[in-house]
Amino acid sequence: MAGIGFELKKIYKTNTVAAHIKGGFYSVFVTIGHVLITIGVLMVVKVLLRDSFDSLYSEQLYSAIVVHSFIFPLIFTSGITIVLSRYIADKLWNRKHADIASSILGVLTLYVVVFSWPGIGLLGRGQDLPLLLKILSYLLYMQMGLIYLLMTYVSALKNYKEIAQSFIVGMGTVIGLVLLTKEFLYQNDAIVVYLIFYFALGTLLTLIGLYMAVRKVFKQMNGNYFEFLLYFKKYPKLFFSNVAYTITLYAHNFLFWNHPATKQQVSVFHFSEAFDLATAFAVYSILPAAVLFVVRTEVFFYDTYRAYLDAINYGTGSEIKKRKQEMERSMWEEFLYSMEVQGLLSMFCLIIGLLFFKQTGAPSLTNEVFPALVLGIYLLYFSFLGGTLMQYFENYDDSMRTFLLGLFLNLVFGQLTLMMGRDFYGMGVVFSSFLTLAYTMVKLRETLQEINFVIFTTGALRPSLTRGRFEKFVAALNDGVEKK
Repeated sequence: MAGIGFELKKIYKTNTVAAHIKGGFYSVFVTIGHVLITIGVLMVVKVLLRDSFDSLYSEQLYSAIVVHSFIFPLIFTSGITIVLSRYIADKLWNRKHADIASSILGVLTLYVVVFSWPGIGLLGRGQDLPLLLKILSYLLYMQMGLIYLLMTYVSALKNYKEIAQSFIVGMGTVIGLVLLTKEFLYQNDAIVVYLIFYFALGTLLTLIGLYMAVRKVFKQMNGNYFEFLLYFKKYPKLFFSNVAYTITLYAHNFLFWNHPATKQQVSVFHFSEAFDLATAFAVYSILPAAVLFVVRTEVFFYDTYRAYLDAINYGTGSEIKKRKQEMERSMWEEFLYSMEVQGLLSMFCLIIGLLFFKQTGAPSLTNEVFPALVLGIYLLYFSFLGGTLMQYFENYDDSMRTFLLGLFLNLVFGQLTLMMGRDFYGMGVVFSSFLTLAYTMVKLRETLQEINFVIFTTGALRPSLTRGRFEKFVAALNDGVEKK
């Protein structure tokens, strides 16, 4: 979120109530505005089309396609986006904007070529699905992945308004089409085809808007379309860390999708309606922490971290010690502050969620597992923040171990609690996330103890990339695109 700290400091400079309100709205707008817009559209469409489906099969098929189109592209792009963000940050630092512009074409091409196959393979097995629905579902799945990738470039943009506009136009189109055709869709046996078409069209408009917004900033390409691939060799632990964390968020869902007592299936899509609904709301409950972490880190922690790095490079021993203490104190203050505030908000979201489920007649299992999932996701998210802070301090080894441990424990405890019976459903997230957070805190403290040596030797101990087979392969890819 490069630039958010600078903007917030300008807003908060007047230190008035209005400035703090404006800063709060700006923070939410920049960090999770697009998420809130998308969630809002999904909920509005669900309300508008209540009782419109001609059968339970159609309603479940629509929900399953949307869920799969949102979750799996997020998992598939998670490793790419974290490495790509590091690439973009380095290129911005060196003012090589042409490399960033070129990487846009490269990364989008990579996703289309590599990750088309999971979607084609899954939909190809759906013999009962109409061909048109398969095509539209494939387009929705692919476009969501491309949107996730383009969002990585958002942190380098100055005009955040255009990002929100892209989502408002795209998702607004979905709602507009549903409103215009609501009567036509009622009890229509092709309702799923129309709805997936609406979402495919809406995401296409969002995708075009994001692409145009990014290219307004990064205009000139230089042919280094696939140079970012070298960063996967340079920072493989970043890749595995983010993939592991993203899978961990949905690990319990996958277990429930395959558990005899909870699994459901419509065509080729597996799901567990009650558990998926509870998971979605539990994940939504942690969104305020995402805002808090970005804002508090950018506005308060980053200055002390920057001062510490300057002391490492130019200061005396006593100056380094002083700046290190200030940086550590600031980090723990912001971390604990975020935990306290999010803890209160999670309890509030828990109450609201339970009331909402009661009013909407949600399955009883949703009400049973929701409290455990809210607590578990809360603990898991702060283990993620701890691992992210380790990455700040160049400790990629322990950061990766943290995320891999979280994934392993979630799978183990998830399976154990499923075997223990319905009374323990969802508790696996709590047990595994608690142990992961405890491990994260230990490793974060150890990281801070060794930080002087790690930061001082950054780069010196990291192996340089020689021109091997992989580098030659990337160069050949760039040359191939240039010739075409």
